[in-house]
Amino acid sequence: MRLCFHGTLVRGPDRPSFAERLRLTRQYGYSAIEVGTREVEAHLAAHPGLTPEELWAEAGVRPAMVGGVVTAAPFAPDAEWERSLVGMEDRARAAAAIGAKVTGTWMPNRSAIPTAEARALIRRRFTQVADALAPAGLAFAVEFIGVRTLWPDLPHPFIGTYADCLELFEETGRVNIGFLLDCYHSHAAETPLPEIARTPRSRILYLHINDAKPVPPAAVLDADRLIPGEGVIDLAGWFRAVAATGYDGAVAPEVLGPRLKDMTTAEAASACHDGIVAAMQRAGVPVD
Repeated sequence: MRLCFHGTLVRGPDRPSFAERLRLTRQYGYSAIEVGTREVEAHLAAHPGLTPEELWAEAGVRPAMVGGVVTAAPFAPDAEWERSLVGMEDRARAAAAIGAKVTGTWMPNRSAIPTAEARALIRRRFTQVADALAPAGLAFAVEFIGVRTLWPDLPHPFIGTYADCLELFEETGRVNIGFLLDCYHSHAAETPLPEIARTPRSRILYLHINDAKPVPPAAVLDADRLIPGEGVIDLAGWFRAVAATGYDGAVAPEVLGPRLKDMTTAEAASACHDGIVAAMQRAGVPVD
């Protein structure tokens, strides 16, 4: 699996340029990076004659998740959602042209509308996205949210378990939709590791990793995560379960909350890198 430099590793008030993020990615031992299509296109435009393949070869990294293709949240109002579909095929082709293969979104586990109605709506919308991405060969990664302390004011439960989310993917009938799997959410939802291990390879598209404090899974807070290896999640077991599916793509640290607050980018990137590598080594999973 490839370690991916995630945007949350960038600390401090000034966001580095795309070129600087490429340098940081390699400097701290990551071989993939999350990108936006437009920033890559702008970099290529500033370097006439440079192809995407040459860009990634020179940088020594590959693009992982690409942003800016799916622009509306799953439960956005109808008018906003319909606007987001306009030009999505073009955005997908642009993303594919820079070498990207996966884009994504997240899906709330509670809803303002009744569960059956919400499921039908999201199934239809996700099918629309998968169909818009397919001609460009792009896959649609959806992050299921297992944290149960979010959105307490929304009256209706929605998809908050791994199995239910996988069932939704199957219901779309599309092969280019699957998990953006975050170990924090699988931990919070108490997802059995054998359940992950039985997942068809095509349904796992991207990974987020972090760790959790020693509180009951139902009580974990979304924005209070730890660096991989600092908490109670069985990361080695999680990696083994994911590897059993045949997944060998990117894994990115996403440590939300105060844990990285007082760190520099170098400290955050190094600490997360070392935590991930240690977990992968315990699991016997190769690090690319």
